[in-house]
Amino acid sequence: MARHENSVRISGRISRIWRYGEVGEKKTPMLSFSLSVGRKYRDRWENFFLPCTAWGNAARTLHDEYRESDDVLLTQAMLTCDSWKDKATGQLKRQIKVVVFGVERFQRDAPQEPKPPKEDPGIPPELVQDTAGGKPF
Repeated sequence: MARHENSVRISGRISRIWRYGEVGEKKTPMLSFSLSVGRKYRDRWENFFLPCTAWGNAARTLHDEYRESDDVLLTQAMLTCDSWKDKATGQLKRQIKVVVFGVERFQRDAPQEPKPPKEDPGIPPELVQDTAGGKPF
């Protein structure tokens, strides 16, 4: 019988940190966050958000190094399924979650260099002002 391993690699950006803390007697770091993942559908891009949880070193790395960045991350993870009974309707609800156990920077977006202002041919260059500092070029 073939062995099937629950392992996925997902690339995306951290879109929201929900909770970071230490859990249990061993004070294991835990991070709950959303990973923004995009796909091209026909002629446009769609984004969706995956609920993720990271534990241990992966949680610490994500929190300390990547929470403020706009880098695309490559996560190594497994899928879990939470199920519960809705108190209002009595229906069984399910949600797939991603449990991250490894992360690396997949792609760093190149910083956007500011474009030089366009000169208006009707204004002499010595009168063109930098809007940020008010100094002539």
